[in-house]
Amino acid sequence: MQSRRLFDAKYLDTETAQYISDASSFKNEHSGLSAANWLPISDPSLPSGPNPVKTVQQGFQAIPETMVQQFLDASSANRFHRNHHLRSISKNEDGNYVLTFQPTETQAGVTSDDKSASTKRACARKVVLAIPKLALQHLDWKGLKEDTVKDMLDNAVRDSPGAKMYFGYDDAWWRNLSLAAPFAVSTTPLRQTYDYAESKSTAKAVLNPSYTDMYMPFWEEIVRNGDFLPSTDTGDMSIAMSNTSVYLARKLYAEIFNLTVDDVPQPKSAVMALWTSYPYGAAWYEWNPGYRWGAVETKMLKPSDTDDVFIASNIFSVPWAEGGLDMVEKMLKIL
Repeated sequence: MQSRRLFDAKYLDTETAQYISDASSFKNEHSGLSAANWLPISDPSLPSGPNPVKTVQQGFQAIPETMVQQFLDASSANRFHRNHHLRSISKNEDGNYVLTFQPTETQAGVTSDDKSASTKRACARKVVLAIPKLALQHLDWKGLKEDTVKDMLDNAVRDSPGAKMYFGYDDAWWRNLSLAAPFAVSTTPLRQTYDYAESKSTAKAVLNPSYTDMYMPFWEEIVRNGDFLPSTDTGDMSIAMSNTSVYLARKLYAEIFNLTVDDVPQPKSAVMALWTSYPYGAAWYEWNPGYRWGAVETKMLKPSDTDDVFIASNIFSVPWAEGGLDMVEKMLKIL
């Protein structure tokens, strides 16, 4: 990152350097506006070949749901309990671990403690933690309090919040614009916009007006401000948008393409997901300068040399989306 700044200062004027930073942050795995280490810029075009893209026909949610079902089918002794916040891990005299859980409840996407439920305890010989950074930071376990481990947990990676918005239409009207583009980057709170093509199941057109890891307070404030648009087909109010937020998204989209807000039709459906608060805390993580990725990954996979407690999530993995699965493979080798 430092060498990049030296190059910019020597050969580019401020405006050009800022333009490149803004543009490349759209294509870069990490934001060019941050102090995080830069990774090589990737080409957003699709790979070539007879089968260039493999998709999950039922949607990405089918992946964890299928894995959970496979886990339950593997043994009648396996159990899956939803909405339980792991508060603490302690070790009893016989060497087993005592896990204390606080039942929680989720309403309209907001998860909080269930005040009517008492804490629950479970015993285990080994513990695998597949939980996000925020949950680890609030977990009372001595293995996370050692200075090196605590520093890695708090400082090796930082949270990157994210938000995605989708509008549904009967047809892809935006393709007829004089400035039509499959994607665009702007300095508005929409940040990035995508043409999401047509649904194979309904033939309806989908627009992704906003995909951003910036302007989170703006969207957190406005997405629930006003009356909800009665268009969330799933009935999931955690991703429903208000009429006010839909109007502002249309207005911002119009600014990008030099239109009036009336030129941007009211969507038939509108949803928005924000990854900013408990239990996730972030959409993904960015590596901070000054930490050796391999050393952090190895240490945080099994933070304590004397405890059989493992962290198998994508927090400290080098690969991005598939990092959690990679960490599971590495954990199984030392479990």
